[in-house]
Amino acid sequence: MILLLLAGMYATLVPLGWGVWFVQAIRLIFRGRLPDAPVSALTTWLGGLALLTVLLQLWSVAGPIHTGAHIVASLLGVAGLLHSAGRRLLQQLVTRVQEMHRLVQGLSILLIFSALLVSSMPPLNVDTGLYHAQAVRWLEEVGVVPGLANIDIHIGYNPAWFVPEALFSWGRYVGYPLHLLDMVLFCLFGVYGLLGLEGLIRGQFRPVDVLRVALTATMTLWLLEELPSLSPDPPAAIIVFFLLLQAILLPLPAKGDLTIAHVAVMLLCVFAVTLKLSVVPVLLLPAWWLFRSRQGRSGYFLAMMAALSLVIVAPWCIRNVLISGYLIFPLAAIDLFNPDWKFPVAELEKHVVYIREFARNEQFYSEISIHGKPMSFWLPLWWVRQSLHNKLLAVALPLLLVIAVPFGVRQYRQGRFPQAKAHLGMLAIAVGGIVFWAVSAPSFRFGYGFLLSTLCLLLLPFIWEIALRNSRLLVKMFSGALVSIIVVIVFSIEYRNFLLPKTLTPREYTTLLRGIVPTPDRTFIQTHYLYVPANHLFVLDALPIRTKMHSIGILINSGKIHNTKGLMSMANYWFRPAPYSVNEFRPLQLGSLHLWQVKIDEIPWYAPFPYVARPQLCYSRGNSIAAGFRPREKPNIRNWQFECNW
Repeated sequence: MILLLLAGMYATLVPLGWGVWFVQAIRLIFRGRLPDAPVSALTTWLGGLALLTVLLQLWSVAGPIHTGAHIVASLLGVAGLLHSAGRRLLQQLVTRVQEMHRLVQGLSILLIFSALLVSSMPPLNVDTGLYHAQAVRWLEEVGVVPGLANIDIHIGYNPAWFVPEALFSWGRYVGYPLHLLDMVLFCLFGVYGLLGLEGLIRGQFRPVDVLRVALTATMTLWLLEELPSLSPDPPAAIIVFFLLLQAILLPLPAKGDLTIAHVAVMLLCVFAVTLKLSVVPVLLLPAWWLFRSRQGRSGYFLAMMAALSLVIVAPWCIRNVLISGYLIFPLAAIDLFNPDWKFPVAELEKHVVYIREFARNEQFYSEISIHGKPMSFWLPLWWVRQSLHNKLLAVALPLLLVIAVPFGVRQYRQGRFPQAKAHLGMLAIAVGGIVFWAVSAPSFRFGYGFLLSTLCLLLLPFIWEIALRNSRLLVKMFSGALVSIIVVIVFSIEYRNFLLPKTLTPREYTTLLRGIVPTPDRTFIQTHYLYVPANHLFVLDALPIRTKMHSIGILINSGKIHNTKGLMSMANYWFRPAPYSVNEFRPLQLGSLHLWQVKIDEIPWYAPFPYVARPQLCYSRGNSIAAGFRPREKPNIRNWQFECNW
């Protein structure tokens, strides 16, 4: 945890320094044309991260992201902090922390500690082992390589989030990536949201203060478990939370003018789309602002915004073309280029169908085909797969929509709901995001940004009513809820993932049975851990709570507890986080290249470099890995669903 804390401070300060340059550049471009306005510290940090990501993407085209990139990023970050604007910002932040109410300080420390604790655990997101870590490692070791999508189709997704991850995860130095950047953004937004409590404590508050705290509690409940991962899903959701909050905090002035702060947020909306395509509806926010403002009819302003947006998007598109041959992967419809490393169109089209169908039918994908089936067929299959809290979320949203909107309108008409129109506009954008999510790929992790924002916006009228009647009571309710959520989630992670392992390798299974003496206990384990030949793993059957506790008791008594990397082993990871799993690999010859692949169909995690997942579907383009990979002839795939999944 100490290493995570130190690296987290570095990942906080460097983008903040770059954020000073980000804000200064906007002020310079629009000097005399837009009114100035204070830019929040978190907007500055995200803007700095966006600017750093843009330049690192160009850097990755030329070479790897490691020592040289650290030196340049650090020097320019420090220069930004030493700039007069940077010094003022640091002084304001120090003063703000010192003036924080003790309750807010205590909750902030608890939130940060819980994030450090969970981030020190082994990764719980299988996609991190499948391709997140591999995508980051290629950036660390080589940079952008033409045709990387041909060695693993998932690397072709190319979220821009992996680029700063390659800088701040330190995998090349530690031996495996630190799950750092997700944690840093989680903590920064958490503290930002908790500052809403101060208005409630002092009795001077607005609905947006209540919304900030509600989003923090909701984020903790749904996303804390996602932190031990390199996934772009949690940061995409958190950035959506922040952007929608800014839309309420930055209403248009009376004359209908946008300000420097509005421009910064509009550019962050563009940046968010490069992190995760599923958040593209957030672009409705800048469109809404432009429609309502005078600048929406200014040719100069529109041209400059288009140019700045292009600066953010162009490096990401260049990397897309180099990695897969497509401007935006996996959208085969935008087919403008034809390099020799281009991923096969036919397979990509099938993979897009797979993404949508797997999101609708994850649990029974291999057994039940939903291809071409109506919603009435696949919706029950989708519903069975969802966790209890996601089912409650899905049921609550339509019910709250019917009840909360009339209630909020009534409050507004009575003069008791300030900025109701801004809240309603953000609700419309969030609901639009949910519609886009439901139609494209309804996996909850893809839509948390809009789903949870909608939940909090719909709950806001009722929570606001409590605040008006007794704000001190609401402070106690929020504080107690946040502490309870943190405790429950941390112990829930331990219970569901570490005390009783969901999977065992054949070697782990054999070792476990040797440690169990009573025959009934051996039979019990043999009955509930079933061998799955396709995965070469023993998988735990679904168990009721009482049976699961019995299984945990057997494991403890055997002295062969598998994968004790959770709370029970945190003493081993007080300095650096738990390492990745290590599988067996074998050398692979691909043309003149010496590569690696797993011995059996296992997850590679932080495999020896260079690792190739699909050697039978690609050729090398030259005598070095920097030359890249090209696809083999279009394969005649009989079971394309399995192939795209694999």
